[in-house]
Amino acid sequence: MSKTPFDIAEKNAHQFMAGLHTMQEIIKSIEDHAHAIEMIEECSRHKDLEPSIADLQEEIDDIESFWLKVAKIYSAIGHLDS
Repeated sequence: MSKTPFDIAEKNAHQFMAGLHTMQEIIKSIEDHAHAIEMIEECSRHKDLEPSIADLQEEIDDIESFWLKVAKIYSAIGHLDS
């Protein structure tokens, strides 16, 4: 079964929307990452807040893991398209 121009356009639209959603998530994660780093710096200045650093570092690790996952997905897509 051959794909119609409509089928191709629909597929491209879905890919565009998925990419747009992913970019929004990346932008939000960049803001969250910067905030967590800022909070670690603030917590490290106050002895009573130091226990919070581990939670913030875990949040940073999760965000960076998300970035790597997205990079791997886009890398795989790039290999498929080439």
